[in-house]
Amino acid sequence: MKKMLFGTLTLMVAIGLMVIGGVYTEAVAQTFNLKLAHHLPPMHQQHSRVFVPWAKELEKRTEGRVKVRIFSSQQLGTAFEMYDLLLSGTADISMVQPPLSRGRFPLDEIFHLPFFIPGDTGDPVGGPIRTALYEKYLMPIHFKDVKGLWTGRFGLNVIHTTKKPIRTMEDIKGMVIGVPGGRNLTKLIQVVGGSPESSHVNEMYTNLERGIIDGQSIPMEAMVAFKLVEIVKYVTRVNAGGATFLVAMSSKTWNSLPPDIQKTIEDMGPWAEGIQAKAWAGATGYSVMAAKKAGIELIEFSPEERARWVEIAKPIDAEWVKDMDAKGFPASEMYQLAEQMMSK
Repeated sequence: MKKMLFGTLTLMVAIGLMVIGGVYTEAVAQTFNLKLAHHLPPMHQQHSRVFVPWAKELEKRTEGRVKVRIFSSQQLGTAFEMYDLLLSGTADISMVQPPLSRGRFPLDEIFHLPFFIPGDTGDPVGGPIRTALYEKYLMPIHFKDVKGLWTGRFGLNVIHTTKKPIRTMEDIKGMVIGVPGGRNLTKLIQVVGGSPESSHVNEMYTNLERGIIDGQSIPMEAMVAFKLVEIVKYVTRVNAGGATFLVAMSSKTWNSLPPDIQKTIEDMGPWAEGIQAKAWAGATGYSVMAAKKAGIELIEFSPEERARWVEIAKPIDAEWVKDMDAKGFPASEMYQLAEQMMSK
């Protein structure tokens, strides 16, 4: 009888150990190691003050079940390839900048209309408009094959020049101005008399230094992040349009995550946009301070001069809406929604 009891207890202990071992194995299997790719340098605020703290916070909220390794500076692919990195599985998460893939995500061009949607990523008017347009149009039309985590917007474009200041429309005539992407910004440079030249962010320092271009259209925050403070002499605060970006996850990766982790990531979207807004505002302010310290002249248009630029750019809006509508996109509807939100 004792032998039978001992045998039964031994069997129960063995089964218990197997169950515990199975649970332990399952827990280990539920650790997710994700790769996040972007094209910006490590000193850029989006890397150091948004992606790094976001990854740490995600690991904390999931109690170590999700770990994110960040690949900056185009380590996994170029800035032009960030969306395809998600589709191929090369990256689990990436920062997609639509205008770099020319013609692929045309509805994003509404944010590049020169003087239409205001502000950068944390703007109290432009921010809600960006969220609404992405949720209602861009995600279901352009980005349905990935999971959107949050969105943002670069600062409005200013013009950095190395030799000649731009104070009026007449000053820009004949000048070669680099543009990082987006046909509407290119059109603006053309209509005010400049000569637009493709110049990506990773090329603009060299292009300016070598005199390949006379100026570069890029947000103010690039002054420090891309070291333009070393070579630029003037900044004209045109404040014309601004590129948006989407932080997205591969659908395959998203579908592999358990529901509780998916909920945690979704809940962190507003948190990420919040720290992002502070980071970008801080970077712009720091760039202004660094420019002044370096003796760079910051040029503001007079009200009369700004009105001239706004007026000459109006046909760009109408042409874009007409072109997109003709191609079957709901551009008029998008434009009207943005106007309604701005009028409130």
